[in-house]
Amino acid sequence: MAGEVRVAVRASDATQARALLESMPRNVRRETASDPPPAVEDACLSCGQPLVAGSEACGACGWSFAGEAEVAHVNGPIPASLLAVAWSPISSRRFGLRHDAVQRHVDWCRRNDVEIRGFELWRAETVGHTVIERFEPATADELRALAASLVTEQARSTYFSIDATRGIRRSEGEGGFGA
Repeated sequence: MAGEVRVAVRASDATQARALLESMPRNVRRETASDPPPAVEDACLSCGQPLVAGSEACGACGWSFAGEAEVAHVNGPIPASLLAVAWSPISSRRFGLRHDAVQRHVDWCRRNDVEIRGFELWRAETVGHTVIERFEPATADELRALAASLVTEQARSTYFSIDATRGIRRSEGEGGFGA
């Protein structure tokens, strides 16, 4: 319907959002039986893939209206939907992601007020990892561009260890890769 507005909010804010919407004046136009039903969005708001009716989360990226569980690591939080593709070397309490999972992580960070502050490129070793290069400070856009530029052969053994923090600015020397 023309003029229809949809708002996505975190589950914890749903009651407040409903109260705000109900306090707004209603549209003067009345619907009639001949009006077509409003279109139902059946695409994920994060990745655009089709949503399966009745499912609680997007099968492609894990996004849901209810939010998503996350796991804390030294280098920042990671959504539960990426745990299966994350690598955490025995010698580290950090996680790394292959290039094909970086975009999903960047999107999740943006939706959840998590700031990307930098990243390392890792090469996986039998035990542990080797830091190939450090990018700190670095932005989410720089991270995304580098991940997209890796060629297949490089991508198989390269991981991105993303330094991120939730909605606060760290002071110089606090956290990050040098900590």
